[in-house]
Amino acid sequence: MIRNERQYRFTKTQVRRFDETLTKLKSRESENPDVHPLMAKAQADAVSSQLADLRKQLREYESLKSGSFDFNELMVVNSLPTMLIKARIARGMTQRDLAERIGLKEQQIQRYEATDYASASLGRIYDVVEGLVFEAIPPPSRKPKGDVLFRSLRSAFPHMISTVKDFRFEVRPNASIYVRKSERDSGVEVARIRQGCVRHFPNAKELQSYIDRSGIELDPPRRDYLISPEHIGRIVTILKQKGQSSGVAARQVVQS
Repeated sequence: MIRNERQYRFTKTQVRRFDETLTKLKSRESENPDVHPLMAKAQADAVSSQLADLRKQLREYESLKSGSFDFNELMVVNSLPTMLIKARIARGMTQRDLAERIGLKEQQIQRYEATDYASASLGRIYDVVEGLVFEAIPPPSRKPKGDVLFRSLRSAFPHMISTVKDFRFEVRPNASIYVRKSERDSGVEVARIRQGCVRHFPNAKELQSYIDRSGIELDPPRRDYLISPEHIGRIVTILKQKGQSSGVAARQVVQS
């Protein structure tokens, strides 16, 4: 989402550059027979997807600047505490269940709900929402052989391409590897780790060290590390080192 004029101008510049890149890719596709058609299409689709997302952000900001906004939507803030409590009950979760899912003590959730979340930070409310939205997929009836991180996290990319939903691979509360729908649909094989959440992973220091020395890119707008298939194997090894939990729950997620 564009939040100010500076970001608006920057986004317009990005749109122009992506437009030029897409034109070059399409001309290169016809001029260079050495490039496999599927590879050329994947590159063009990825740029097209990002371009469409940027243009959507521009339209939204321009619409808001013109005064197009239903201010009654702000009333949802008043009902948010009640919605969180109702969602927990409807999910069939106790206060302890929710607390365990997001890494808190049961008493903390009790205090939040008793005070209608008045003392909860916005970040904590995000954690609660994630704990209520992500529904664990039942584990397979028979334990597969070999590397058992998401039935082998190494198989995550081919699996997610064949599925309709996005996936989140949760190692422990607040420590997850997730995949964006737009990137998966455009054939981009990349998973994401939220930069601020690396410290919650098993062997966090070694994981951060590997990310730093491997030149894994950071997506500035989302503050996500972009994990390509070539890095998955080593990350699996780090997460599964002796003394750490090796289980991962694959969770379906709702795309924002």
